[in-house]
Amino acid sequence: DIAHSRPAILSSALEHAQLESQALVAALERGDAVGMPSYASVMRAFAAAGSADECIAWLRRSRQAGLQPAPEAYSLVVAALSSAGRQREAARWMRRVVLPGLKQALSSQAANAEFFNKALAVYAAAGEPGRAEATLRRMLDAEVKPDLRSFNCIVRSHAAAGDPKRAQAWLLRMA
Repeated sequence: DIAHSRPAILSSALEHAQLESQALVAALERGDAVGMPSYASVMRAFAAAGSADECIAWLRRSRQAGLQPAPEAYSLVVAALSSAGRQREAARWMRRVVLPGLKQALSSQAANAEFFNKALAVYAAAGEPGRAEATLRRMLDAEVKPDLRSFNCIVRSHAAAGDPKRAQAWLLRMA
């Protein structure tokens, strides 16, 4: 029964997030050099578990550690808030933090597939397929060739937005 398996999946995701968190805390306590990818891994796990407050707490901890979170880290907060049903907060984070950072980065960096894929990943995590598709069009306009990661982000953005038919249509288009 799908209705009964969802709580078990979320419980498992939360357990995974807690294990990731414990591992990072242990590394910090040992004095290991810990970079943003480690914090992002914990944030990603809490976002997948729908634990927005924990995701936000780890973002704050990364900043307190003197790290500069990338736009992808903020998009994890948007995804966690969306997953937790806190759509208004998710929209506010997207509008105030994620979009301005992406716009600044898009205007200040040379266009290449890696950079566009990072922007697409932000929109995929946030469940923003319209913005993801607009970024793909901008990528094509800049004569940058999309790769498998580019299209995967488009599919994920539709899936995260709860539109499996559009996600499937993009999968078929890729085939």
